[in-house]
Amino acid sequence: MYNVTGNMLHFPKPNYHLIVLVFFLILLSSTLTTVSTTREGEALLKWKNSLPPSSSLNSWSPVNLNNLCNWTGIICNSAGSVSEINLSLKQLSGTLANFSFTSFPNLNSLDISGNNFTGPILPAIEKFTQLQHLDFSFNKLNGIIPNQIWHLQRLRTLDLSVNYLEASDWSSSFSMPFLTNLDLSFNKIGARFPGVTSNSCNLTCQLLPESLVNNLHNLEVLSLHHNSLDGPFPPSIFKLSKLRYLSLSSNHFSGNSFSGSVPDDIRMLSDLEYLDLSRNFFEGPFPQKIFKLSKLKVLDLSRNNFSGSISDDIRMLHSLELLHLEYNSFQGPFPPNILKLPNLRVLDLADNDFSGSIPSDINMLHDLKILSLFSNSFEGTIPSSISLLKELRYLHLGSNHLNSTIPSELGLLANLDRLYLDSNNLTGNIPHI
Repeated sequence: MYNVTGNMLHFPKPNYHLIVLVFFLILLSSTLTTVSTTREGEALLKWKNSLPPSSSLNSWSPVNLNNLCNWTGIICNSAGSVSEINLSLKQLSGTLANFSFTSFPNLNSLDISGNNFTGPILPAIEKFTQLQHLDFSFNKLNGIIPNQIWHLQRLRTLDLSVNYLEASDWSSSFSMPFLTNLDLSFNKIGARFPGVTSNSCNLTCQLLPESLVNNLHNLEVLSLHHNSLDGPFPPSIFKLSKLRYLSLSSNHFSGNSFSGSVPDDIRMLSDLEYLDLSRNFFEGPFPQKIFKLSKLKVLDLSRNNFSGSISDDIRMLHSLELLHLEYNSFQGPFPPNILKLPNLRVLDLADNDFSGSIPSDINMLHDLKILSLFSNSFEGTIPSSISLLKELRYLHLGSNHLNSTIPSELGLLANLDRLYLDSNNLTGNIPHI
């Protein structure tokens, strides 16, 4: 072949050795993938055979081994290796004893939530080096949470809630730089952790030791409710500067509970949107520094021993949607600046010592769906302006000292499902709604 100038063109000779090498590598890669996939399938079958029979896993079959990626709850990556196992709500039972943690090198998500698995979480879980999401919630797992679970450095979400698990020994070093969600609620985590004696324990080791907090820089969700934690509010939490959700509620089992005042350093959690400290023994006046948390949407301080009046600074919580202060000892008149919370949908002041009248401009809370003022000392009339709360579904004014005629305008509340006016001195008929 010649070019336009008449000179002969010369093409390089093909490198047959290179071509053979490329084909060999492609073949080797395909073979290794097949071997890996087969090993993963065999590991799943071994675990399945150790569990009580379940129709949910019928597709897990040795005759279907080459079709692993279509098995129930199995998702594969582009190379055909298992990347996700999702067996949530499959009515499974048994244990993790025969689960091969070493057979899934590419697993990044494991979800067995909402089943009836029992027994411990095995230390071999640290073999899941690529794991990003782990959900063992709503089972019956027990024993100590293995220390090795805190070695999963890629983990972003960890949910072990609603089991019978006990706390790890958090005194050893580890790092979880990407963890954003940690849920250990509804377990048997107590006030003292393994490896920590009563003589060496101080405020920072009762709940979250420094060794743990210092390695959770990106934590956004922390849920520890319904355990048996006690002592003062743990100051180590204030180092979790990115927290958006914090629940320490209902730690009053086995005679334990959080108590004392809420520290002023609560203001350091400036990104907090959800704060639940309910059902404990916190006491003292309304924590003033909470008013610095301008992003709060949900605040629940109910069922504690708080007392005193509610400061006008409550208006600073302009993003608030749910406010629960029931079952405390707050007193004084209806806090007028609550009416300046434009997004409020739930207001519960029940079972306190509030007195005076219900404000006539209650209708300023135009998005309100739940209003509960029962068991206080409110007196006077039921303001007819309540009828302007068109979204209202629940109204409880019982057990006060109201002594007026029931306003007929209440009949305009078309969305109202529950109305309680008992144990007052009211007259007239309840209007048809």
